[in-house]
Amino acid sequence: MQLNEQQRQAVETIKGPCLVIAGAGSGKTRVIINKIKNLLNHGIPDKNIYAVTFTNKAAAEMRERLRADLKANAKVNISTFHTLGLNFIKKEYRLLNLKEKVILSDTHDQRVLLRDLILHTDFIGVLEDQITFAQNFISLAKNKLLFPGDMPANPLDFTNNPEFIKNYQIYCRLYHYYFTYMQSISTLDFDDLILLPTTLLKFNAKVRAKYNKRVKYLLVDEYQDTNTSQYEFIRYLVGPEADFTVVGDDDQSIYSWRGAQPENLNRLKEDYPSLQVIFLEQNYRSTENILEAANKLIANNPHIYSKNLKSVHGKGELIKVKAHENAEAEAYSVVSNILEHKFNNNTNFGDYAVLYRGNHQSRLLEKEFADNDIPVVINGDASFFEKSEIKDCIAYLRVLSNFDDDKALMRIINVPRREIGSKTVVAIGEVAKRYNCSFFDACLHEDLLTMIHGRALQQLQDFIYLITHTAEAINSNNDFFAFKTFFDELDYEQFLYEQTDNKQAVEAQLKNVQSLLDMVRRWMSDAYGNPMTLAEVVQRLFLREMSANKAKEHSEDFVQLMTIHASKGLEFPYVHIVGCEEETIPHRTSIEEGNIEEERRLMYVGITRAQKELTLNYSISQKRNGEVTETEVSRFIGELPSEVLEFHELSAQEIEESKFSKTDLQFEELMNRLKDEDEDF
Repeated sequence: MQLNEQQRQAVETIKGPCLVIAGAGSGKTRVIINKIKNLLNHGIPDKNIYAVTFTNKAAAEMRERLRADLKANAKVNISTFHTLGLNFIKKEYRLLNLKEKVILSDTHDQRVLLRDLILHTDFIGVLEDQITFAQNFISLAKNKLLFPGDMPANPLDFTNNPEFIKNYQIYCRLYHYYFTYMQSISTLDFDDLILLPTTLLKFNAKVRAKYNKRVKYLLVDEYQDTNTSQYEFIRYLVGPEADFTVVGDDDQSIYSWRGAQPENLNRLKEDYPSLQVIFLEQNYRSTENILEAANKLIANNPHIYSKNLKSVHGKGELIKVKAHENAEAEAYSVVSNILEHKFNNNTNFGDYAVLYRGNHQSRLLEKEFADNDIPVVINGDASFFEKSEIKDCIAYLRVLSNFDDDKALMRIINVPRREIGSKTVVAIGEVAKRYNCSFFDACLHEDLLTMIHGRALQQLQDFIYLITHTAEAINSNNDFFAFKTFFDELDYEQFLYEQTDNKQAVEAQLKNVQSLLDMVRRWMSDAYGNPMTLAEVVQRLFLREMSANKAKEHSEDFVQLMTIHASKGLEFPYVHIVGCEEETIPHRTSIEEGNIEEERRLMYVGITRAQKELTLNYSISQKRNGEVTETEVSRFIGELPSEVLEFHELSAQEIEESKFSKTDLQFEELMNRLKDEDEDF
């Protein structure tokens, strides 16, 4: 495929600073690869060409595509920002007063440290949310190149986050404790990998000159997602007389919550007056109708660099806008539509994606897809549920939820090791068979006392007591933290470290465990008013695991469910976006904080994932905090051009039935539950 005129111009511009505004689906990766080839053809050594991306996956794909195009292994420096920073630190560790072997702290290590430090502040207790907020506060400070002594006196000069403002002085003190401790043990966290190189380059002219000479050409992808520290890192790395290309799209900047600043695209013109700006507006992904909607929507945001995406395809289908009585009806409709569409068009499940604003919205969809035996993957579940550490955690949850789950009990009875050996397990099995009871009941049976003795018996009794006691604590108050305390006391982390000498592998496992625990915590303390019991959590995990297994069996043929954030950079022939209501998208918090522009960009990203057909779904009522309330359709649907939309609204009768259901919803749910239980018998 030949380059179009805009792409060719971007590839051939290799002198001076260059900004490429690359719209969605405009072939920016092709431009970057071809530009690297052009630089090599112009005699720039591969070791002096640097290309920076945001994810390891993107960096690996770029290396692979370059290798395939060149038919050779050019040693171009392609990496993430943080890998680039780490390599810098390894070379300049002496000037940074660090040891030669850099010690890195991962997210789990941070949480453990912050949990201890919070005990020395004015916080009451140690809540998981406080630890997360503390992590985010410290990360934001470092991304703004602020050391503890640099924090502004007025919190509004630092952030508009209500939680940070409310407890600003406490978070500042916590940052000071954290920074001092990390220094004392010569350990760095993820954000230090940018903060320290940037600070050294800023204040050491000799080092700055060395790197300005070394970096002959720099390319940066997804530039709209850079934060302050990354922007300054690049600026000091290349110097004032720089040859570089940055590729970005301010309309796809959706990460301000982690420090991204799309205005960095605008700062370039101030710092580099000779900046050349090239627009990639030819879209190779979507139909004209989809792009017309996207263009009209994003035009409501202010721009310094305006663009208008044009399709190489025809007009295509109109965008469907569908109203539903409630979220349950919405999920049912989406699944039914996909089944019908697949049957009529002879497509694959892999052609469909369902996108949503927040992870909590997948709950009803998961159940509906499972009920219809449709293979789905929820944003990376396929490999996640295969991991041994995840199987261990889920087994514990299963036993705490149901003492009769023999398979789960046998998995965790000696994990971590508690000196319950094979002889004990055989004895338990014999008693269970003799009395036709569960393994758990067998552990409590008096016959077992005659078969095992001493330490083995004591360890087994302690284990059973711990399970019983924890289950009571969880079920009495639906208390996630009872499980978290129980899991911490297991010392599972130490068990993992004892299995291998590979510290990085264990850190990855602990990260997976934390992801699962965060998931369970969210479900059991649902902020949207629908907290799940432990039994419901286990059931949902089972459904997700089964869906992931089905997806694996069907190879690539599965429907993908994911947040709009997770969908960035992807494309699908047929896309459904659910929850297109006010306070969902745009999110309630963003409305309160006046951050509508980013929510609009998020909607823009969702729309531009669709290649052939797009359906926008919304409900006229939602259940929040146990009450059913009326909702308003998202303002963003009102900003779309009506000529490309096809509305499917509820009839007057359906609306009336919806109102009726508001008063009788709890009764209806109860009757359905009783019906389900009858069917089980």
